[in-house]
Amino acid sequence: MDEVKIRSFSPFSRKLCASFAATAGGVLVGTATDISSDTGRPVVSAAHVAMNSGWFWAALAYFVGLFATTKRTASLLGCTALTAAVISYYTLQLTQGKFEIVDFGTAHFDTHTYWAGYISKTIFWCVAACLVGSVVAVAGNVARHGRGKSVLIWRSLIPILAAVETFTRLHIETPTKGSVVEAVWSSTFLSAIILMVFMAIYETYFALRHNSDY
Repeated sequence: MDEVKIRSFSPFSRKLCASFAATAGGVLVGTATDISSDTGRPVVSAAHVAMNSGWFWAALAYFVGLFATTKRTASLLGCTALTAAVISYYTLQLTQGKFEIVDFGTAHFDTHTYWAGYISKTIFWCVAACLVGSVVAVAGNVARHGRGKSVLIWRSLIPILAAVETFTRLHIETPTKGSVVEAVWSSTFLSAIILMVFMAIYETYFALRHNSDY
């Protein structure tokens, strides 16, 4: 019987698949964030509050970076993922008429699409998404492949971002007591703190165990 040779994917194929996965993830996040905003269901509203947060979108780029093979690839895929999320988010808003404005100069107050608003917002947030996505994705890559004491910071990056953002919002934006927004931000903050403590204990334990083997 002839030996069956299994050929692995070529580098180009792997890059193509990674780009497709990053784009698909971005479209999914952007779409889910938009369509969850107009429902009256508490669970969906809570999900929208979480997904509409900066730390959540940063997490997308971070996890893309985790599975990238190199820092350069991570940077490109992080930019791709968040850019796709921004474009899908604002394009859905465009199709839903959220960029429609009233023309008071006409007799019947006709409405038309405010293209300048759509284009300017999309471009601005695409640039911001590309910059942030590139940096955060590299952090995710370092968190997985890096070594040394500083790697704990990169592995805790998303919980740190979540804790800082929710703490700031709770003390500056002051959501209504008992509201879904307050509940989501409070639970996110608490979860982030617990996760950071757990990760610190975990890393310390294995560092001590590693040192004791020598």
